[in-house]
Amino acid sequence: MNKFSHGGNLRNAQDKYGICRRGIIDFSANINPSGLPPGIKRLIYRSINNIINYPDQDNKLLVAALSDKHRIDTDNIIIGNGSNELIYLLLNSFSPQKVIIPAPSYSEYERASLAAGASCIFPNILTGGKIDFDLKDISKDIDGTSGLIFICNPHNPTGKLWSREELEYLINECQKTDTIILVDEAFTAFIQDEEKYSAVELLRSYSNLAVLKSMTKIYAIPGLRLGYLLGSKILISRMRSKQPNWQVNSLAQDIGPYLLRDNGYLSRSKVLVSRLKNQFYHELKRFKWIDPYYPSVNFILCRLKEHTTDSKRLGEYLVKNHSILIRDCSNFRGLDASYIRLAVKSRKENLKLIKCLKEFDRGL
Repeated sequence: MNKFSHGGNLRNAQDKYGICRRGIIDFSANINPSGLPPGIKRLIYRSINNIINYPDQDNKLLVAALSDKHRIDTDNIIIGNGSNELIYLLLNSFSPQKVIIPAPSYSEYERASLAAGASCIFPNILTGGKIDFDLKDISKDIDGTSGLIFICNPHNPTGKLWSREELEYLINECQKTDTIILVDEAFTAFIQDEEKYSAVELLRSYSNLAVLKSMTKIYAIPGLRLGYLLGSKILISRMRSKQPNWQVNSLAQDIGPYLLRDNGYLSRSKVLVSRLKNQFYHELKRFKWIDPYYPSVNFILCRLKEHTTDSKRLGEYLVKNHSILIRDCSNFRGLDASYIRLAVKSRKENLKLIKCLKEFDRGL
């Protein structure tokens, strides 16, 4: 399995297993189970004629909407074709010698770092199958060559959630050596008390902090690709100087401000995800051979116990027999074939997976 492969690859599943793409239930990608926000399809229809023109080179309306949302100056915001593009852009803009990436983590951190010529250090988050990791432990690896640290909060794939106070300690330590710390908040919008955990407020005090946000997961639009990064004016200016023009297509530019005005969808999604993840977690706990980690957001990391099966065997069974995709975590650094990750989906879809797992269980 490619160590940089990801979930959500429906085309590959269709081609490999000969199943209809529309019939696939995708538990491998962590997308809002609420589905598309109301009015999005109508907005796309009304905006479709705009694609005959180039999009706004400066993303003015979208940047202004984000400025209002976060109460931050427009010079502190950069838009990207998904948050993934901004990870690469940050690395290419600063070319750090050494990057610290707690493992397991999103593989594009490592891939972007290697592409920029950096060496990587991987402190372990999991010890003996338990999440036992203090951000203070990273301090020992920070020195004059530690150019950048990645912190994903909530953490993907474990679901570990660090408080703002814990983050600030590390940010302060990084500032002493001019080390940039990127806090990836791709899933923070799913948390009901988001303000307790987001690092955005710390941007006013720390110039070495960058906060990465994804709009594609919470608004269920991964195919449109829309993300942004918040940071100091100097950091953002340097990134903009390296970024090509026309980063975001015109449909995403039209949809972005509309989404940011719809707080009702966000609040309903937080409540829905909180209920669904708790139900799903307790149902998974009933299997003797599955050890789920308690979820903070819309995905659940699970350890397959007692060597009764592995991620490949279970994944093959589910996709071949039920057109269900799960995330095989064996290509995450620090994990192996005893780990899978399950997205929290609709109640009906979650119950179908539970039913299929019971069927698989009977065959063990």
